[in-house]
Amino acid sequence: MRYHVDACDAMKTLSKIKTLSLLVFALSTGAQAFQGNISFDEATQARHYQTLNTVMDVAAECLQTDLDLHRSHFRKYGVSAFYGSNSNYAHTNRAGRINILRSLRKPIELVDTLKSTSCVGLTTKCLERGFRAAGQADIWAKLKAYTAANDYDGTALQLALGKLGWKVLYWNPDPSQNANWDASERGKKSKGHHSAFYRGVTGSGRYYGVPVDDAQTLVGFGKNVPRKFSNVPFFVGTAHGGYHVFPGMGGVVIEGHSMKPINDPNMIESSEFNPLADGGAPRGAYFTGIIAVPPGYGF
Repeated sequence: MRYHVDACDAMKTLSKIKTLSLLVFALSTGAQAFQGNISFDEATQARHYQTLNTVMDVAAECLQTDLDLHRSHFRKYGVSAFYGSNSNYAHTNRAGRINILRSLRKPIELVDTLKSTSCVGLTTKCLERGFRAAGQADIWAKLKAYTAANDYDGTALQLALGKLGWKVLYWNPDPSQNANWDASERGKKSKGHHSAFYRGVTGSGRYYGVPVDDAQTLVGFGKNVPRKFSNVPFFVGTAHGGYHVFPGMGGVVIEGHSMKPINDPNMIESSEFNPLADGGAPRGAYFTGIIAVPPGYGF
């Protein structure tokens, strides 16, 4: 059940699973939870790999550009250059947005310049730029269509990337804490179901229907993230069954937030991937999930 005070807008995934019993079954068995099918032939995978560096470079540059723009705009105006796609600012009309800016004592001229962001929106935007720059717009169109058919669920995107040749890594810094994390999330709207997902990965090799290629490298590392993860130029991570999506590069997570107000300095933020470390990412008490990494990086 995918809710959180700072959710990204992979928001309709509950339509896939109607009851708690079905949810637990899917988590513990790795049952398929997606609409439609997607596959890529070997020739397409090879073409993707040939210009993969361009995809990675442009996608990573896109992340950095949005982060830098947010920071410079916030220093200048005290508001971000972006607004959360599920924020109050997003859900009002132009006049309402002007009123928000006026109440914050910010220039109302900014009303026509701020752009929408979210965790999954930032991820897909930057991936699209990378694929297009590499001459792979057709491949991206297929990835995007599958992700859209599944309500922009982050795990659907990861499954699709896996079909293209990316590797999916299960991440869990300390499996012995699964039960404690589950207990800490009782009563919260957003839950990681850490124990059930762990059973699914170790039992069926799947995380919410996504085949897992590596359930060792990013498991049990505590606060010492394996060094080779920092060599990955661009990655797509998820937590809470795809509810939260976090892109990143070189071991650093860049997160966009869909519900933060425009005067939040962390509308877009960055931190090293290190869930248990103070100030580590992903932010928001996310402890386990999966990460898709491009082929060719030793996973």
